[in-house]
Amino acid sequence: MHTFQLEQAIFASTDRGSIKGYQLVARSAGVDRSTSQSLCRWSPTQMPSESEQGWTINYFAIDEQSVAVTRTVLGGPEYSSRGGFQVVTLILLMTNDQFYAYSCNPILVAKTALALGFLRLPISLDHEHLPPVILPSQPLVLSPCPKETDSSRPDRACDMEESILNEIAELIRQSQRIALIGLRDPIATMERLIPKLPLEVRREFSFTTGLAPTIRRPFQAHCLGHIDVARQRALEAQRIMRFEAGRTS
Repeated sequence: MHTFQLEQAIFASTDRGSIKGYQLVARSAGVDRSTSQSLCRWSPTQMPSESEQGWTINYFAIDEQSVAVTRTVLGGPEYSSRGGFQVVTLILLMTNDQFYAYSCNPILVAKTALALGFLRLPISLDHEHLPPVILPSQPLVLSPCPKETDSSRPDRACDMEESILNEIAELIRQSQRIALIGLRDPIATMERLIPKLPLEVRREFSFTTGLAPTIRRPFQAHCLGHIDVARQRALEAQRIMRFEAGRTS
């Protein structure tokens, strides 16, 4: 099997150097200044408190030639007086050709990378220079076919029905922003949703499996554990349509 060479970067909080706080603390040689600025814009400094897994998978296009698949995790203690744990975003960059080889499916990219030991928190963040990441030119895992969905599963009520996923896919094709509320397994839901989209739509379909909606990071789709008054206002302000597991609103 052939392989790809991908650039990588890490966004985290540090007191190293003249700039303190959240920034790209490490990157491989091919990550230029313009790309770095885009990555900083999309990378979070907070993790939703209700995140059961403690990490999220995120995807967005950087420009017309490249895209980013990222994983946001909790890292070591925050160095500043804020206390708590810092939020670390591990980033893989792909060219269009590389992404199309993975059927424009960020979940396939993330699962393959994780299986090979990438997109994981390093023991130390002291090194500013990272080597490129080598991935196979084809994914090691495949997304489930919609026909394989088992409607008899006991957690079925916490999943999106196929008819609702079809409706959501159509809204995504129309560039509508959406929020999926109360999913037990957001990654599994995205695995079922993405194959319903044409390849060219998948490339432009940005999403996060757990980060909160903000103007700074205009993901087209958010997976949220719960909805409260503040989040509902944020959804309304950004014209994000809300879908709940088991029903729509």
